[in-house]
Amino acid sequence: MNFKQFKEAKEVEREKTAENYKPTIYLDMDGVLCDFRSPIAMTLGKQTFHQITNREFDEFFKGTNVTDYFARLPMFPEARMLIEFVIGLVGSYEICSCPLKNYVKQSIHGKNRWIKKNLDKKYQPVSAHYVFDKSKYAVKKDGMPNILIDDHDDNIVAWKAAGGIAIKFESDHGQFHHLVKELTEALESIKEKSKE
Repeated sequence: MNFKQFKEAKEVEREKTAENYKPTIYLDMDGVLCDFRSPIAMTLGKQTFHQITNREFDEFFKGTNVTDYFARLPMFPEARMLIEFVIGLVGSYEICSCPLKNYVKQSIHGKNRWIKKNLDKKYQPVSAHYVFDKSKYAVKKDGMPNILIDDHDDNIVAWKAAGGIAIKFESDHGQFHHLVKELTEALESIKEKSKE
């Protein structure tokens, strides 16, 4: 094989790798797949979650079975559509969700129950990660970026700073068409990067 043939073979290999390269897409739960805020606001008689003080928030969970609370959260109407879209793009997805700080075990147990109850076999994640620092999943070992879909600015900023691609999405704001566009563009950008 001469140099020209070697170069051509490498180019074909790079194109093939880029075509087959798929990032891991991580979905947040609260605010993306399930409605964490509305049940608290309704119980406390508030019009919006943002009217709740930190003290009221803490008091609410002191008098609540935290595991049951997370297990019973309502699923957003667009959640299945989002999961189906992601699976159609890359074949699977993973959950990346923060537990409640003062109730870590209870919230993780409740979130696992929620997944089992609401997501049948077709929609199950490959795995679920419950962490306070999501950014450790931002890139693969080879440095290629993964994608996070999350509703919190802090998580978005940290994920991007770690080299990943993060898309802000709040299911209760009904911006699914924007998410589809951003996710498609993100995948194209990753595909181009994998050719380099």
